[in-house]
Amino acid sequence: MFLTILIYLSQSPLLSL
Repeated sequence: MFLTILIYLSQSPLLSL
């Protein structure tokens, strides 16, 4: 379940910042 969150954040533009 944690992996799903990591992938979601990885695709999120917030991580780019």
